[in-house]
Amino acid sequence: QILLGGIPSGCIAEITGEAGSGKTQTAMHLTAQALVSQLDVPSSGRQPTDAAVYYIYTEGSLPAERLSPIVESSVRRHYASRGVAGGELE
Repeated sequence: QILLGGIPSGCIAEITGEAGSGKTQTAMHLTAQALVSQLDVPSSGRQPTDAAVYYIYTEGSLPAERLSPIVESSVRRHYASRGVAGGELE
């Protein structure tokens, strides 16, 4: 609701705000959702490993230790909602 329908694909979105307002967490969740949305595009001929999102992080090193669990959880929920067995992600 805050994003009024989301962020269009194929564009650059800048997230700004006060320190501690959730910018990084929001960007990580948007990243995960963008990756998951690319998993079920059969007409493209893409494989799940072809999914891509460009994340420009300007506050030092990308906090991959925070991003990885968010993406993994989103992918598991995505496949579980389609009745595909969970299992370990590689």
